[in-house]
Amino acid sequence: MTLADVRARLRRVGVPWWMVALVAVAVYANAVANGFAYDDVFIILQNTRVHDLADQRSIWTTPYWPSMGSELGLWRPVPIFAYAVQWALAGNAPWFFHLVSALMHAGVAVLALLLLRRFAAPLAAGLGALVFAVHPVHVEAVANVVGQAEIIAAGAVLGALLIHLGRPAPGMGWGRRLAVLALYGVGLLAKESAVTLPALLVLVDVADGRVRPERRSVAAYARAMAAPLLLMALLVGFYLVARVSVLGNLTGVDAAPALPYLHETGPRLLSAFRAWPEYVRLLFFPADLVVDYGPGVILPTLTWTPMAALGALLLALAVTLAALTPWRPRVGLPAAWFLLTVLTVSNLFFPIGVLLAERTLYLPVLAVSFLVAFGWEAVARGRVRMGRRWAAAALAVALVLLAVRTVRRNPAWNSTMDVALTLAHEHPESYRAQWMMAWEMERRGFVDRAGGHFQLALALWPHDSQMRSDVGLFHTRQGNFEEAIRHLRGAAEQHPYVGRPWTLLAFAYVGAERWEEALAALERSWRLQGTDALTYNLFRARTYEGLGQWGRAAAAWRLVRPLPGGEGWLYAAFEARALARAGHAEAALAALNQAVASAGEPAAGANLEAVAAAVRQGCYAPVGSPERPPGPCVDPVGGWSLLGGGAVPDPATGLQNATS
Repeated sequence: MTLADVRARLRRVGVPWWMVALVAVAVYANAVANGFAYDDVFIILQNTRVHDLADQRSIWTTPYWPSMGSELGLWRPVPIFAYAVQWALAGNAPWFFHLVSALMHAGVAVLALLLLRRFAAPLAAGLGALVFAVHPVHVEAVANVVGQAEIIAAGAVLGALLIHLGRPAPGMGWGRRLAVLALYGVGLLAKESAVTLPALLVLVDVADGRVRPERRSVAAYARAMAAPLLLMALLVGFYLVARVSVLGNLTGVDAAPALPYLHETGPRLLSAFRAWPEYVRLLFFPADLVVDYGPGVILPTLTWTPMAALGALLLALAVTLAALTPWRPRVGLPAAWFLLTVLTVSNLFFPIGVLLAERTLYLPVLAVSFLVAFGWEAVARGRVRMGRRWAAAALAVALVLLAVRTVRRNPAWNSTMDVALTLAHEHPESYRAQWMMAWEMERRGFVDRAGGHFQLALALWPHDSQMRSDVGLFHTRQGNFEEAIRHLRGAAEQHPYVGRPWTLLAFAYVGAERWEEALAALERSWRLQGTDALTYNLFRARTYEGLGQWGRAAAAWRLVRPLPGGEGWLYAAFEARALARAGHAEAALAALNQAVASAGEPAAGANLEAVAAAVRQGCYAPVGSPERPPGPCVDPVGGWSLLGGGAVPDPATGLQNATS
């Protein structure tokens, strides 16, 4: 067999599917060692729905985010179900989740190969599929577990397209209709962007020559596709009804809480235009990958800027090229594919929660694969052999560089702190980088450095209420209660429907001994579901004590005692002190005797006996009472602080980012 025969065979066979799958898994092999990072923590590690596969009702009928789900407007039960299955199989083993992500990505890369083969020769399609398999922009979707939502949705869309293109006639049999409909439902329940599948079905038909730009052909195609498209429209209608029933709204009350400018039409459109140059850079030169493209990395675009103008021109160019698909499919298909798959995540029509996220480009990147496949065929048809050799060498180098960039990027998603350190190292101008570094410095005990990072984050972007809540929590922990109150009130004013700032504000008011305001903030937090029953009643009891309402304080302590997660004997001591100060010494001693009998530890029993002795001595008797001893009296409870020592929650809870 000559070299020419080998080349001819390679062109006929192309790149086998198993090679594409193997390469897709290989470039993410080192990601299997990653842990749970960033949004993984909230969606998987701390999400009780994921930990109980039997609780199907919660999996399918609750918002995507464990908290603020209705406001953020996300409902993705298919990924939640997938995480629950993986948790049931492997428990808290992140390597298993990452392995599943890599295998899912390999499956989607094979589907991309099959789709490319519908429009290009085997070798050209294989090269395009390899580009898809190793493209670094996929790292966020594959190396971070919650990116499985993107992968599942992409797989459903590509599977539906292949079933659609495989039909022998212009119409579609009921078997194919139901299969496409089922995959459409999976895609919608995995990621909202799958809604564009009907438009993609029409696009691939136009590119495949099944409908020509002639009146008769268009009319015949419309008749053949009327039933399938009507069924898909009905499915979307049912999906929207279900979405409203789960979320209480259609698109969320505040999809982008950290980026309020995206809720104003003018700034949102200008910012959407500003993202288009970044799209082009990420598609064709993904050297600089960024965890968060928020303020600092990309500032709000409130007026026309050169980058916004360039983005508008790029968008217009994409629309123009896409319009050429019926006449020049190899020119129009890549542009049309990117346009249709990116529109729903582009902020052009509605805010999506982030200005730009690399994970949202998972399916749009296939446009580059189309370009590579069509470009290779154009070169292969050329008569200059040296040109083909140079093209092959250039493509080989590009594939290696893309693969190396992917492998080197994977460890950035090993943990939340690795994400933070990577962002701070590569883009210290990001307010989120400074915010996350403040967490780390406080965790390590470098309080001054933590305060400096928080101050810089606020200077870069003061409009993120979650960050301002964390700043307030930081100052509360340091005992700077008035400064904490200032930041927490600002956070509560920015997003008054969020419970967490009100909870932390109540803590700060307690620390500052501003009891009336603490009680009001605590009640507001409870109405907004910003606190649990234990914390609510614990701090309510402490607030009543500060107000001198000892009877109410005792009742609140009584409610706290049986609640899970608390220390019953400790709260019995506080209840007894409150009862004694309310003038009910006998009831106080009865409560203490009951607590001593049920105390499991000798130390607890000793502490309770000390409190009982103080009650008998009259230490807690009301001022002026004849039972009160004339001299000084030791209060064993007085040194037990409830503010701190685990009573104040960790900062990484509450209002999360919508898609990060």
